Amino acid sequence: MQQIFSEWYSKHFGHSVLQFYIQNKLPQKALLLLDNAPGHPPNLEDVKSELKVKIAYLLPNTTSLLQPMDQGAIAAFKVYYRHQSLKK
Repeated sequence: MQQIFSEWYSKHFGHSVLQFYIQNKLPQKALLLLDNAPGHPPNLEDVKSELKVKIAYLLPNTTSLLQPMDQGAIAAFKVYYRHQSLKK
């Protein structure tokens, strides 16, 4: 999984961000926020990139608080799980 993320970061993310900088005449600096998903490498210094991207990791167990989609998905799963448990 980490290999896939590293490939995405170096090939796709980098190209898209660089293109955005050029189109909008912006300075080349960006912030990439990552959660603690197993597919994210703990240290992206191994991934070579020409971009000036600062990488920050969210604290554990904060993703569901900060991402509304996760809040809805987690709440729906809890309701479904509770319903199935009570059925049994």
